[in-house]
Amino acid sequence: MPEFDLTGKGFSVALGLMAAGLIGCYRSTPEVSHMWGHYEEVANLQMAVIEGDLERAQAHGRWITDHETMEGLPSGAEAFVLEMRSQAERVAVAPDLHAAAAAVGSMGRTCGTCHVAYSVQSRLEHGGSHNLAEEADSSDIGQHVAAADHLWDGMVGPSDSMWIAGARGLEEVPWFEGRVGAQLGGSAVPRQLAEDLRGLGRQAGGQTDPASRARTYGEVLSRCASCHDLVRKGRE
Repeated sequence: MPEFDLTGKGFSVALGLMAAGLIGCYRSTPEVSHMWGHYEEVANLQMAVIEGDLERAQAHGRWITDHETMEGLPSGAEAFVLEMRSQAERVAVAPDLHAAAAAVGSMGRTCGTCHVAYSVQSRLEHGGSHNLAEEADSSDIGQHVAAADHLWDGMVGPSDSMWIAGARGLEEVPWFEGRVGAQLGGSAVPRQLAEDLRGLGRQAGGQTDPASRARTYGEVLSRCASCHDLVRKGRE
């Protein structure tokens, strides 16, 4: 039986898609290059939470707190920067992965709200069928990551179609909880976490306001982190 892999192709998908989304949203300018540096750091923070690494997530949170800048931003955007800084600080001092995941959800909401306020023309909503099996690798973990990534893009864009595709993906993509449970000596915890995620997918499908979506995304990340932390401890 193949082992659950935290470092395989599936986990490289999210950062790559997030990078492509940001590059497609803005013209290439010095200000945008600086913004990309911060966005990339948010992506690194996000992946640290997903992988269940609280210490690494806290380090990325501290970096964002110390390096957020007002340079090149339109008038009035300072409030969004301060909000992002506050959310990064929440990660930096988070007592656990659940708290860090909730703060990451709030970051996504702030990005999307700023984009709406300044009429940023995002290209994250790329059209098509949003077939997760086609957009990611065909493995169960690849499609799982793609579903979570669609939720993120749906918040940041913001994009209703991306959000709905991610919500549907959490309900419909293949799952691997039986395989993971077997690796952990028959533990029932992975199956419960997977059922939680399916329920969150159903819940997300009916959400339209940014605050609710941010809370749900934070809950999704928290379940991902819990499962990956469980797998990691099971190997020790």
